[in-house]
Amino acid sequence: MILDRWVASRAVAAAKAQIGKRYVWGAAGPDAFDCSGLMWSAWKKAGFSFQRTTAAKLAVHPLVRPVSLTDLLPGDMIFYGNPITHVAMYVGDGKIVHARGGSAVGLGTIRGPGTPVSAVRVISAAKAGVSLWLIGGLALISVLTIYQRRQRR
Repeated sequence: MILDRWVASRAVAAAKAQIGKRYVWGAAGPDAFDCSGLMWSAWKKAGFSFQRTTAAKLAVHPLVRPVSLTDLLPGDMIFYGNPITHVAMYVGDGKIVHARGGSAVGLGTIRGPGTPVSAVRVISAAKAGVSLWLIGGLALISVLTIYQRRQRR
């Protein structure tokens, strides 16, 4: 768990480092981001390999678990809309970092983008490589284990 939180703190730091950069739909950095591109870039900088693609619903692999919106930890990803149209990263103290149309990447409150509908946490960052398929706020989450990769070597 300590290593998981350390990895999540790296993702949070990477996301916060983008504050002030402009919003461009479909962008994943380095000079502009959309909401899913910001998540992709932040987790990639934390050491995980991500892919972005269209997904119609949120699916959770066993190594990524849903978390209560009252039990958030920094690094958790929060989803908004029904269907999901936005994703942000919880950074602590009731705040999120996100990229939202019409503004630059910035900090906000959890309810700033609207009512959050769900949140997820990577629970085995020490053993897992995370692949996220995100675009336009729609998300499909899958986790691949590094252990399995090493076993094939």
